[in-house]
Amino acid sequence: MPETPKKSNPFNVEYPAGKFFVGREQQLRQLHELLDSLSKGVPSNLFVVGKGGEGKTSYLDKIEEESQKLGMLAFRCNMDLGHSAWQNIDTIMRALLRELEKQTHQEGLEDDWNSGKKSTFRISRLNEIRSDDLAIDFERIRKMFYDANFKACVICIDEGHRIHPIALSALKNSLHSVKGGYMIVISLLNHPDVSGVIGDIGNDRAGRDILIDLATRSGDPGASRFFQNAAILGPFDTLVEAEACIKKRLDNNIIQFNQPAVNLIIHAMRKHPRRMVRIAHQAYEIAKPSSYKEVGEKIIYEALLTECKQFIREAKEFRENWSGFATGIYSELVKSDVGLTAMEISEKKYPSLKSQDLAGISISVQAELDRLCQTNFCKKQSDIYYIPKPEFAYAIKLALGEQ
Repeated sequence: MPETPKKSNPFNVEYPAGKFFVGREQQLRQLHELLDSLSKGVPSNLFVVGKGGEGKTSYLDKIEEESQKLGMLAFRCNMDLGHSAWQNIDTIMRALLRELEKQTHQEGLEDDWNSGKKSTFRISRLNEIRSDDLAIDFERIRKMFYDANFKACVICIDEGHRIHPIALSALKNSLHSVKGGYMIVISLLNHPDVSGVIGDIGNDRAGRDILIDLATRSGDPGASRFFQNAAILGPFDTLVEAEACIKKRLDNNIIQFNQPAVNLIIHAMRKHPRRMVRIAHQAYEIAKPSSYKEVGEKIIYEALLTECKQFIREAKEFRENWSGFATGIYSELVKSDVGLTAMEISEKKYPSLKSQDLAGISISVQAELDRLCQTNFCKKQSDIYYIPKPEFAYAIKLALGEQ
């Protein structure tokens, strides 16, 4: 992988995501268990799910890296929106043969696949998907990488929610026939625009819902069970992991961020990987033309104001209609990363009151929260109110006069 130039912005999104992979200790433990089973001939497929910017592509890069360390053939390919089932399978198989050529210094495998009716690969020759024929192709390739002393093959499919349902079913049916040698890892985006995701739901539920939707549309319900394991991503689990996300990119750089600056980024962006990097990028750009060699809180605040200016403006406009009672409610809400019920906020604001008195107050609290939910700043799921984006929380804090 290319090195990050010392004088360029290390938070540039164009740099390889896997190069700066940090944390995810729980997910890595799970991965190593799956790879160990795979090396012993017991394959088990995995889906990786998260919202935008929560590290799905970085994790796939890490899976590829860890698999290669264990003597496995591993690669990543992307699913393109709107492609047919055949195009999806073609993308996967060409990427597989290309990687096999690269790692074994063979030539002609991908050319053979691309030769259509002249191809020695059954699926490519037929130019249509038949699971039995696809299984024969997978089996043939398995013998090739076994002969080259690879223990197994790990196929990482990025943007997997875009896969054609029939392609997913074909992968399941063909690899069930092969019965070993391959592990499929597919990344899924938790977003309301993705088929199968209904509303703003948790990553654990979203991933399975996407797979069930794909399986239903393929007419093959078992296709959703093809992925037995889930790696649920989200904000970093610990402050240590979040801190490493910033500091790893600054290794050997001429500009450094002091600890208060790093802490401010982490807390303002709620340990969210992409959003932390985006704020750090903005701060680095502010510091770069100056004589500063150390970024402190002042520059981070400037970066936050720049990055969140639209939300700050909207929050201040809404602030003009807040009552003193509402101010206290919103202040409690922005302190929580996971959300609170109206009763929980009432208990925090009035800890000395009895439960029967709190019941009446919680009705008024709920009315204020429902009013906030009429804006983009607040969402409600079941009885829990939460602020969906850290930028929103930061904007509300500024409107409240808090930092």
